[in-house]
Amino acid sequence: MVSQPLRGRRIVVTRAAAQAGEMLDRLRALGAEAVALPTIFIAPPGNPQALAAALAELDDYDGLVFTSANAVAAVAAQVGERRHPRGWVCAAGPATAAALRARLGWEADIVATVFGAEGVVAALAGRPLDGKRILFPRAAAASAVVTEGLTRRGARVTSVEAYRTELPATAADTLAKVLPDADAVVFTSPSTVRNLAGLLDEEGRARLAGRQSTVALVAMGPTTRAALTELDWPVAATAAEATTAGVIAALVKLFHA
Repeated sequence: MVSQPLRGRRIVVTRAAAQAGEMLDRLRALGAEAVALPTIFIAPPGNPQALAAALAELDDYDGLVFTSANAVAAVAAQVGERRHPRGWVCAAGPATAAALRARLGWEADIVATVFGAEGVVAALAGRPLDGKRILFPRAAAASAVVTEGLTRRGARVTSVEAYRTELPATAADTLAKVLPDADAVVFTSPSTVRNLAGLLDEEGRARLAGRQSTVALVAMGPTTRAALTELDWPVAATAAEATTAGVIAALVKLFHA
């Protein structure tokens, strides 16, 4: 067994700085030169009062949907750790479920096994939703998949902005220093993909899309993979689970295929 299977590999992580620590540490423990290139930072919602108003009626909802740990953190900042709400709570995968447990003291009643917004809709397929009130605290840039999918089934969805993802001011300078020698770039959300693409000029975007590109693009789950595919950027690997462990497993498999 190779104790440091990523030795000598330069792996760039685009996750927000406040959340990248665990992934960077685990990559370094496996021998990688892990480099932080945060292409997003988490900012408060544009209208904090809207989230506060929705949370004031927390026990009036029949269900709550969380598609990220960031949404959990935004809710926790408003309500603190408290008893489980009256309605059921759905988490988009084990990482979000773990955040619910750690930040709010809640156990998720439903944990999607297919990660991302589509997975949440699928996880709720067997649950009666007609006329049910559902709270969906989300990113400002979140897709409409959850809201539209549940509304089609008769749910009354309160979709409220809980946080925004913005581009760090230092991202462009960091990009120029770390990308040229990278063996792999890890994208952890569609926002990390879009923001990095926005930092590149036309030549830079074309280079990542080209077949001769020497950098492997790795997606943390299917929604992130879809964002890369929309840019015609080849995806070298997709984590089977949208977690740090899933990303590391995908990288080890990629470089030892």
